[in-house]
Amino acid sequence: MAAPLARPYVSAFLKPAVASAPAAASAAARPAAVLKTVTPADATVRPRMASVDAAASAPAVVRVETSVEKSSGSVLPKVHEVDELPPALNGIYLARRNDTPGWGMTHQRASVYKLDGSHAGHIAAGTLVEFRALKKSSKGTMVECIVLMEGRRSEPVLVSSKELRLFTGSYEKLSARQMDDLTKYYVLSGKVADRKNELLKIAGAKNPHFNQYEAAHKKLMGHIEKANGLAKQRDKATGLIKMRLEDQLRTMKHEEGRLRTEYDAVHKKFREWKEQNAGAIVKPDNDPQIVRFSDEMAALRPRVPGLTY
Repeated sequence: MAAPLARPYVSAFLKPAVASAPAAASAAARPAAVLKTVTPADATVRPRMASVDAAASAPAVVRVETSVEKSSGSVLPKVHEVDELPPALNGIYLARRNDTPGWGMTHQRASVYKLDGSHAGHIAAGTLVEFRALKKSSKGTMVECIVLMEGRRSEPVLVSSKELRLFTGSYEKLSARQMDDLTKYYVLSGKVADRKNELLKIAGAKNPHFNQYEAAHKKLMGHIEKANGLAKQRDKATGLIKMRLEDQLRTMKHEEGRLRTEYDAVHKKFREWKEQNAGAIVKPDNDPQIVRFSDEMAALRPRVPGLTY
């Protein structure tokens, strides 16, 4: 007897999403849409009124035909059309310094942390998140957000702002086609980042100073992170405990100087070898995989204007 299918792995920080309302009987009878959707496929896009200036400079409404397919995979003729506005006319664009983001998407594999700072796992490039707030941490600016993945919503978590592209407005105002293309774009962005890291490791393996350099860097960063943790404890402590923590931090400050000197010395050797043997290292811009991914990203850019970076 065949073994039962294993349940797919779901990250621990994710929890079941709130069940959506049952679709209308006519919608339930439709074949599955080819395009990936975040909102129900039959939802109507209701764009907000744009200003006169924005409307004058924006492209006209695009008529998009949507294909559907049966479960067997055979594509049926195009069955209907939907009106589709450019993202900017729905108030969706890259969030700038003074903008309040509404949502975002990972552009590379990203680490996820609980609100107490403990590591909770990873999410892939092209993962959708709902924005909640910006937080400062020893790792830099973090985004408090809700991860939307595999039909589930996470508890509030932290993701580095360096690993996200944040946008204004609501992703629910994008059409299914726009969301699908945007996801494809950032999945490809993640593949480019992964391939560059792979090339760095290949190049590092050729450098005789790589292992020593990597070990020195890891040791220094670990020491700094530990000191930052003790500093937070010191700031909350009082009396004798605070004095002991201050003494420990002073000792660690001297140790950090020694570790940094060791790191700088081996980094110099690593960098000099790299400069002297530049011909032995593959340049990312010439790598066939990165060239292919980049070409596919370029083809997607005009399909989601203003949202690809």
